[in-house]
Amino acid sequence: MSNAKQEQFDAISEVLAGAVAAVKQAEVPEDLREIAFTEALRHMLVSANGAGEMSRGHHPVSFDDPKNVDDESSKQDLVLENEVLRKIARGTGVPVTDLDRLIFVDEGEPRIAPSGLKLGKNNTERTRAVVAILTVARTFGFDEGETPLEIIREEVQRLRVYDSANFAAHVKGLSGFVVKGSGANRRVQAKATGIEEFPDLVAEITQEL
Repeated sequence: MSNAKQEQFDAISEVLAGAVAAVKQAEVPEDLREIAFTEALRHMLVSANGAGEMSRGHHPVSFDDPKNVDDESSKQDLVLENEVLRKIARGTGVPVTDLDRLIFVDEGEPRIAPSGLKLGKNNTERTRAVVAILTVARTFGFDEGETPLEIIREEVQRLRVYDSANFAAHVKGLSGFVVKGSGANRRVQAKATGIEEFPDLVAEITQEL
């Protein structure tokens, strides 16, 4: 084996070992360890040529920076994510394995994993999908009765499906959710119908991934 290949192999081995260690340290329940290990890798691993962004929107991690392998914030996000996904699953009936393809936690905040273009046929559908996913995720996963509209707007912008001229209309027209307050204090609350329809939304999105 050439020196370059050996170095690459060693780097990958180190990341894998770090992922295993993160799962052990987090004391993840046995039935969630496979998901947890995958999440740890997503936080730690990037292609050896340094080209890509990590899947699910995470920032790229360099093999040349040892501290990234033992990133404490990533471990904390991993622990929180496992708890959040389980709580959402209990509240909505959606399997954790499906939620894992849709939602991740980054710096303590829920984020949407798929590309914005995967969330619907047009920006109206995509924006409304973001509203539904984030609101339900924060309702059950973070015990928040209402989600600030600005948080939803930021996620829509991050996913690059933001239509500034029609954003408010897209949100207001979403069945199963209600907008409260005014101005910068507007908040979105999930109604019973929105929660009941959430599993269908998850199934529709994940079957295209």
